[in-house]
Amino acid sequence: MKPTLTSLVLLILTFLPTSVFAQTHEISECEDGATCYCESAMLSGIETGDYEITEHGSVTSVDQCVEICREMAIEFTRLIRSYSVQCTIDGELTPISAEVIGNLTPVYEAVGEIYYADPRLGVEIPGLKFTPAYKDGNVIVTNYLGEYIQGVYNWLIYAAALLAVVMIMVGGVQYALAAGSAPKIEEATKRISNAVGGLVLLLATYLIAYLIDPSLTVFQPITIEEVENIQYDYPNETTLFTVAYGNKNSLLRSQDPVEPGVGWNGTVMYNQKDYPEFLYGDDSCTPIPPAGNNTGSNTIYSSGCGVTSYAMIASSYLGREVDPMEVADEWRHLGSCPDSESFSTRCRACNPRNVCNGCNGTRDDAFTSSDFAKSLGVTSRMVGQWGRRMTAEDKIEILEHLAAGNLGIVHKKGHYMVLAGIDEDGNLLVNDPWGGKMSVYDPEGLWVVTVMVHLFDR
Repeated sequence: MKPTLTSLVLLILTFLPTSVFAQTHEISECEDGATCYCESAMLSGIETGDYEITEHGSVTSVDQCVEICREMAIEFTRLIRSYSVQCTIDGELTPISAEVIGNLTPVYEAVGEIYYADPRLGVEIPGLKFTPAYKDGNVIVTNYLGEYIQGVYNWLIYAAALLAVVMIMVGGVQYALAAGSAPKIEEATKRISNAVGGLVLLLATYLIAYLIDPSLTVFQPITIEEVENIQYDYPNETTLFTVAYGNKNSLLRSQDPVEPGVGWNGTVMYNQKDYPEFLYGDDSCTPIPPAGNNTGSNTIYSSGCGVTSYAMIASSYLGREVDPMEVADEWRHLGSCPDSESFSTRCRACNPRNVCNGCNGTRDDAFTSSDFAKSLGVTSRMVGQWGRRMTAEDKIEILEHLAAGNLGIVHKKGHYMVLAGIDEDGNLLVNDPWGGKMSVYDPEGLWVVTVMVHLFDR
């Protein structure tokens, strides 16, 4: 290679972005596995900067840690500011990856949550990791396009370098086998020159752009300003608005039971707050009470609306006591629920990682097909499905079921409650396990935030 060409290549390599050739530690170098940490805050603690770092167990990839933090944001309505993956390498605690990702918040306006899904590529690009979009004031900030272009460029650099090396080797072999033949020597040297020239041209694109304007080499995030939602009053009591979009004030009234332990229409009433220390989670998870109350993150008090609602249904239908502790104890054990690819075999909504403070709530199919529900003969059929609103046919089926004196369980965006009947005004009579309250809901307002309904036949 000519000296001038060599100097040009070295000059280009000097100005290339460090992300192209930087050497970083890999999880495979970890001695005892890698640990995921999330830095987060409750929605109420954003302005005061009340962020805390929590450990979320062992991970096998950085992407898995980001996914854990995202699930935490959604499930616990927290804002995730950053994540970190660390492990021990050569006896020292070493960060594998640590990145401020903005405020990753759990987009669903009806429940006050905001969640931005990452792009899913049809063909994965090695080394490309998208930074989640986040909200800054009334502006949504995302750099998906810039990171995609950077990922493609980095991949092309490696691919072109490999191809150039192969072509140079082919040219070298041709040159060695030329045996003094001028045409063959010319063909070999031309192949080598083309390979080197192509690689230099690809590397030079960054340098040329930088010399023209350094800002051309930096992909600025795209900002999307949020449009203010202006709600107008209709002259006809907003009946059409309520049917189309739902009434945020769907809870009309709530009261304590007139007779202890008895809900609407003589149904059995339980209060999940009466069980602050009864564990509802993996045996390895301990109920550590947060400051200010007596609840653990894995107890009936905090996560047992599903078991408490089912206990009300079973007790009312069987005419004997089936309390929340019995249901929780059954649904904690392996084999009590049907196997599923997306869940573990427990009835709780635990993911296969079994992260203790990430196991909250009850699976919907626990009511329909768990061994315990089948053994009692009290199982449900599901009306509605994830990802869509309740249809007119769904609503008619539910109301006819309740009018016939049957009971149901409504899954209201992360909270289960018992549907105990309909009053003379067509409102829903609800036994709420959170506090053991007898509540009355406007049906159209409740359907908007309903995931699905479980109907139990007598």
